Amino acid sequence: MTMDEASFTKALVEQLRSSFPGQEIETGISIFYSLYIDEDGNIPIKQNEKGEPIRGRGTGFEQDILLYERVTGQTSIVPRVAVEVKFGGVTTHDAIVYSEKARKLRNGYPYLRYGFLIGDMLSLPARLLRMGTDFDFILRISNPPLPEEQAQLIAILKEENETSQKLGMIFSRQVSVQLLRRKISIEPAFDITRKTPISTTQFSDLSIKGPVENPNQDSYYVYENWVAEKKAVIHFGSCSFCNQGKGTHPDSSTRNGRWLGPFTSFLSAEKAAKDTGRQVRTCKKCAPC
Repeated sequence: MTMDEASFTKALVEQLRSSFPGQEIETGISIFYSLYIDEDGNIPIKQNEKGEPIRGRGTGFEQDILLYERVTGQTSIVPRVAVEVKFGGVTTHDAIVYSEKARKLRNGYPYLRYGFLIGDMLSLPARLLRMGTDFDFILRISNPPLPEEQAQLIAILKEENETSQKLGMIFSRQVSVQLLRRKISIEPAFDITRKTPISTTQFSDLSIKGPVENPNQDSYYVYENWVAEKKAVIHFGSCSFCNQGKGTHPDSSTRNGRWLGPFTSFLSAEKAAKDTGRQVRTCKKCAPC
């Protein structure tokens, strides 16, 4: 069966559900983006018999992934975290449209956290980061998601869920605060004095003690292949097979594998390769050892 956006999203939700006891996480749930006062002075709420917002009719947007709570008020759904999912690619138009969608949704739910997730891409396009000004987080994951990527997504959703709950308490004047600060987190981290990425991960420390090579010399990369030969191959960045971590097909997906790096020493690249749990080799063409 060929994987598409809908099946990718459905499979992802199934994997996430057990991590949120006491809440619901689903795909295809609608929430309000518009409530208005009619000419009789009423606020019509277009919902189904369960008190759930209805898609369309000028009021409801369907969400790819929605983490929410069931309540017994005038509407039955309090959304906490909404995630727009794209699979295999994203356009500038997507970034602009869904950023505006996030803004509209917050008119009704000011505590809502809204994220953008791309599956089956190697990295986040710069245009998405520039144009997605109203996303609270932007994330890419492989197809299928690696265990550490799934763990990272769960951690982000839990953190954003807690933020939503805190904002709800603040906006309803249940608590008062002295400071609200928005901070940007970027992974992998990089040293702005060198303007060269430093490979880091939230789930394993790839730094080691030992000789570090001159940063002006060639860097190292590791290609982790989890389909064909299930190996981790160390390359020089200048290797034609590596192309500074872009490979021979820069626009290819992560379906077959992914690049790790750059690393400033062979030892650090070797440790990262070993941490994948796969057979470690060096490239026969560039011989980086």
